[in-house]
Amino acid sequence: YEDTLVINWDHERDSFVVALDKRTGDELWRRGRPGELTSWSTPAIHEHEGRVHAIIAATGRTRAYDIRNGDVLWSLSGLGLNVIPTPIYDSGILYLASGKRDGNMIQVVDLSGASGDLDGSDALLWTRDRDTPYVSTPLLYRGQLYFFKHVRSILTSVDAATGQTLFSERLDLGNVYASPVAAAGRIYLFGRDGKALVLHPGPALEILAENTLDDGFDASP
Repeated sequence: YEDTLVINWDHERDSFVVALDKRTGDELWRRGRPGELTSWSTPAIHEHEGRVHAIIAATGRTRAYDIRNGDVLWSLSGLGLNVIPTPIYDSGILYLASGKRDGNMIQVVDLSGASGDLDGSDALLWTRDRDTPYVSTPLLYRGQLYFFKHVRSILTSVDAATGQTLFSERLDLGNVYASPVAAAGRIYLFGRDGKALVLHPGPALEILAENTLDDGFDASP
């Protein structure tokens, strides 16, 4: 964000988050993350209510750090092990996800006035504990949240405001690590073995095209 690079290092020893000057590599601040085990989620950085939040989703707690000094602005527990999906932010609403084994969870958080420990507060708008993504990040597009459970090849879409399920269907896409992406009124899903689906966004599943590409996808296009 601007001149600051935020790196999260959650692992099985002394976990921490560090902010570096992008031009020199000099350390600006560092904060320990005691009790956090390995996670892979990329920090999401967003300006909200006059402060820039560096939001890191993790097994123990999701935390927002003030990017200027590393102070914890708020935190929330409830995700599962090995969190991978990146937090999604839109107009003051945060979407968090995890999906390893029995740790299926989506949390939707209203950040208006968020401060301190958010557990048990009205900031948590809704949750979901089934068919959530383990590796890929959900897609927020035109008021719907799309996410893929790669072990069972299930694509689910819910109303982003309420969590109401719009559809949840098994696809012949195999194993998926890449996050769904949207562009120009289309949604694209890519499997690890090269299968690709093009969808029309909306409350019902509508597949516009199925292709097999001569490559595999782990990263998100």
